[in-house]
Amino acid sequence: MDLQAQLAITADKLKLPSATILLPWLKKLVAQPDSVVIISIERPLDSNGPHVGIGWLSAPERLKVRKALTAINNSRNKRSESTTGEVPS
Repeated sequence: MDLQAQLAITADKLKLPSATILLPWLKKLVAQPDSVVIISIERPLDSNGPHVGIGWLSAPERLKVRKALTAINNSRNKRSESTTGEVPS
């Protein structure tokens, strides 16, 4: 199966969380200044489509992740690759 067909199947099966599902994480986000809610989409491992994960990070944890992403982006810049925040080509 070619890449375009795989992409179409993956996009069709992608089920992002609704606001109702996100509500417990959003409550924590509002209650904890400088925290973050993360939604991850992982490569599909079976016929159900991609795994969508939800997580919450405290302010100190968010800063650790930001520091790690900064290091990754600096490394990618040195290799002339797109950074984590850029739309992939």
